Amino acid sequence: MIKSGEELFVDYGNTWFESRPMLGPCALYHDLDLATKLFAKYDALRSELNSTLSHELLADIWDTFVNNTSFNDSRVLGAFHHDDQEELNMLQQKSMSEIRRQQSIRTTEWLEQHGTCADHIQAGPSTIKQAGRGAFATRFLPEGTIVTQMPLVHISDRKRLDMYNMALNDDGDRVPDPEEGKMGTQLLVNYCMGHADSSLLLCPYGPMTGFVNHGSGQKANVKLQWGSPERGNHMPELLEGSLEQLEKDATAKLAMDLVATRDIEEGDEVFLDYGDEWEEAWNKHVEKWKPVSKAESYISAGELDGDATKRLQTVFEQLEKPIAQNIDLTCNSAFRNKLWKRAYLKDDLDSFLGKEEGEMFACDILRYQRIDGTYFYTVALYDEDNDDRQLKIEEVPREAIRFYDRPYTTDMFLENAFRHDIRITDDIFPLVWRNLKEDEHQER
Repeated sequence: MIKSGEELFVDYGNTWFESRPMLGPCALYHDLDLATKLFAKYDALRSELNSTLSHELLADIWDTFVNNTSFNDSRVLGAFHHDDQEELNMLQQKSMSEIRRQQSIRTTEWLEQHGTCADHIQAGPSTIKQAGRGAFATRFLPEGTIVTQMPLVHISDRKRLDMYNMALNDDGDRVPDPEEGKMGTQLLVNYCMGHADSSLLLCPYGPMTGFVNHGSGQKANVKLQWGSPERGNHMPELLEGSLEQLEKDATAKLAMDLVATRDIEEGDEVFLDYGDEWEEAWNKHVEKWKPVSKAESYISAGELDGDATKRLQTVFEQLEKPIAQNIDLTCNSAFRNKLWKRAYLKDDLDSFLGKEEGEMFACDILRYQRIDGTYFYTVALYDEDNDDRQLKIEEVPREAIRFYDRPYTTDMFLENAFRHDIRITDDIFPLVWRNLKEDEHQER
């Protein structure tokens, strides 16, 4: 059970910390128990000396004690907050593990002051034609509300997202082909933020931030602002430092907020103005764009899955008439459990899949049969992690089978697809980060 206000933790495993010495001696699980035993020895020593000693003298004794134990500079000592006298006092009644669990709970008042809601927005089909999904307000958000936080990963040189055709050099290594040159830019740039005068890209990874679409002028209802150190992992002093300093720090220490510029009603789509340069680039792209060869025959996995009543082809039929070059089939291994039939008859497959969550494996349809007007299939599943072991499942419903697009075959990966970063306004983008000359930023 997770209590209200309790911090959420995922078990990274000990090796995550052991392989990152730069984090210092972070305590592992068993170290907390050893730390409790170590403090018990110190507490006994303190009692022997004099329980009326001043806090300053006791602190000196503690420092001397830990510096002369076999745990010196170990993860065990990393479990202590050495300057926290209150914690040391708590250790007289509780174990270190109990204290850490207690410290992981915040009051509602603390959360209101230091936190932001992660569920102000949710994803849904955008109101903009062909924009895919958008972000929508889950409740009324008055003007000035922090709609969502945006922790940022910084890329000091945006050229790292450039892609090149590769060739083998004289040593047999794969290197960019000098004749073909640059072939495009990674899709990630569309979700990152930057400035025309800077090589820097700031890529957010906050909840739902990637679904906030562009809305120019009065359509925009949120704006960007730098985050607060009290509400997230943001270090404002980095805004005064150089890109060289950012380059040396590989950790994420910057954050922005999306703030409501006017009242946003529940269900309204959230729009951010990506900037005049972005909009100008988009308009030019639309004006010059032309479909690629054989575009008229393209069909997506989503379109194929949309018609669940149509009979699926067997693998033998596909030899004569393939579905599409960009499409493959997957089947849900949960349907090996015959209990799906009981849930199916009750029109409650969702409950079955909630309890019997299976893996999606590449599969072939071997044959089909029609029962009471509904198609059922015999499929062969291929487990790639187990020497392509084949598993046959008979009489599975259409709900067990899904089409999927092969990697990098959807239209967003075409060579003529749009690529442009979201632009940060001049008034909040630091001057010290503007490192590009006129001729350099015109290319961007």
